[in-house]
Amino acid sequence: MSELPTSLWLGLLLHHPFADHEHGMLIHSLVSYLFYTFWVHSCCSNTVLAFSRFVKIICPASRLSSLCTGRTSICVQALAVWLCSGLLALTTQFLLSCCRVQIDHHSYGYSYVRDEDAFNYSKYYVNLPANIIHTVIFCLFYASHHPFADHEHGMLIHSLVSYLFYTFWVHSCCSNTVLAFLGSKSITTATGTPIVQHILVQIIVFLWRHRMPIGSASRREFELAIQFLCIAAFFSLTWISFNILPTTRLRSLPATVMLEFDCAAAALIYLTMNRDIRRYLSKTDDRKNSQSGSNFRKTTIHTHCSSRRLRTAPAAVSL
Repeated sequence: MSELPTSLWLGLLLHHPFADHEHGMLIHSLVSYLFYTFWVHSCCSNTVLAFSRFVKIICPASRLSSLCTGRTSICVQALAVWLCSGLLALTTQFLLSCCRVQIDHHSYGYSYVRDEDAFNYSKYYVNLPANIIHTVIFCLFYASHHPFADHEHGMLIHSLVSYLFYTFWVHSCCSNTVLAFLGSKSITTATGTPIVQHILVQIIVFLWRHRMPIGSASRREFELAIQFLCIAAFFSLTWISFNILPTTRLRSLPATVMLEFDCAAAALIYLTMNRDIRRYLSKTDDRKNSQSGSNFRKTTIHTHCSSRRLRTAPAAVSL
């Protein structure tokens, strides 16, 4: 999701200045196309990552594992994901012009532009199937018992992932019923859905405290799977919020908050849980500190030598 905020804020900035321009609608359509391309790319890439982690943890020595994690295979997967994202966005935005996706500056997200009494093909034939397939695949792969069965914390991690899956199921199935009995005034002033956000924060804190050292390739793959699980969870909760919450009394505020979390999820998870990035940052800080210390010593020596020259100069003149 690192590329999603760029297209999102670009679209929000372009919405108003070009609204009255002669090519305003064309520019807005192109920016909306870029936004939806990045959105579909996040959905497809999370699905591919879930499958690759599943194969790498279950059968690391198999031919399929080496095929999924090879350098050439990764390049092919990335190219295929981008092509699929571009084609789906092209179909939604231009081929199904009766119900295209546009950036919505009210909810900092997206909405559908439909002709009068037109069936929303983009939502029910493209967007919802892609999002549902992504969520089902990541729940099946990450919540499966087999990848964690031989791990020392297998039952604990399996219980945690199952709890996360059950949270998504309850939230998506019961939110309309539960939120109907809640007052809109007290809830809309809060920062989104506090129960779901609290659960996600507690899960991230739990994973942070119980993270395992990288003692083997399997543990390393397991840690990467946990990171990708958190990123996919934020994405799933975001699209669920966009399709459910605007129809309730909460309107679009919680969906906006979840999109903000989704945009920052990858960066926060990588900075707090990825050992390679943290090790690189620590080395960068050490290098900067050593350079600043060396520059400080050079400056001190230069100042000291200059002061000695100034003190010895009058004596030489008097002689």
